[in-house]
Amino acid sequence: MLRKEYVCESLRNTLACDVRDWSSYSKDAWIYGIIVGWDEAALAEVAKKHGWSPQTVKRLRALREGFKSLETKEG
Repeated sequence: MLRKEYVCESLRNTLACDVRDWSSYSKDAWIYGIIVGWDEAALAEVAKKHGWSPQTVKRLRALREGFKSLETKEG
């Protein structure tokens, strides 16, 4: 069985190395935000582009932190 951090790393690398613009569509931007994470300036721009409320951005940040915690735990 694969360890969780390997699964997370594979997901993160797949998204980060893809040439697509992950900010174009709301659901893609959401997935990217959880798995890779947006820096603060990019997150503000993406949130504005997709009409995300401060509560939605707060939730995305929490989900990102949750995903990051999976990357560091042994499976």
